[in-house]
Amino acid sequence: MHPIMNVQDELRPTGFQLFGAWMTTRRQDSGRAGRTAVPRLSAKEGAVSRIQSGRVSPRMGRYGRKLYLRGEARPFNKAWIVWSLYRRRSTKDFQDNVVCFTCGIKVHYKEAHLGHYIHGKLDFSPIATQIQCPHCNIWKHGELGIYGEKLIAEHGQKVVALLRHQAHKVHKYTIPELEAIILRYQGS
Repeated sequence: MHPIMNVQDELRPTGFQLFGAWMTTRRQDSGRAGRTAVPRLSAKEGAVSRIQSGRVSPRMGRYGRKLYLRGEARPFNKAWIVWSLYRRRSTKDFQDNVVCFTCGIKVHYKEAHLGHYIHGKLDFSPIATQIQCPHCNIWKHGELGIYGEKLIAEHGQKVVALLRHQAHKVHKYTIPELEAIILRYQGS
């Protein structure tokens, strides 16, 4: 070692190591804080090491979430896709167009969305979910003011108040409930 170089210069990562193949960690060595290079594990290697050590079961991911194989749909997402397609197909006209609930324009049913009155709640309620164009649903965040006014005009104040009350109740869908929704609306 050159007398002018210190330990940190010798252990500093260079070239390929700077682009993420190495990470540096602090170590205490005889009272001096130095840096040492430690190779990073790839995502696959890290998962394998966690499974082998017994910290995570093979089908569970980080934070205890279930891992799904590619092509294997999560039950809620699949149920939502089936429900959304059913609602859009059931209201289409002879030219396969549907009318946006909030702005009133006609959109092809495959391009339309199914909007929520209260987002993330009452997902499979035929009253709380209505057809919307992508512009209203995404860019205008559902146009909730107009959405609420039209719900009150169509169904009445009592029904909308009941929807709001039901939205405050926590309901976690079970897999059998979601499978029943899929079976009921998939063929229609």
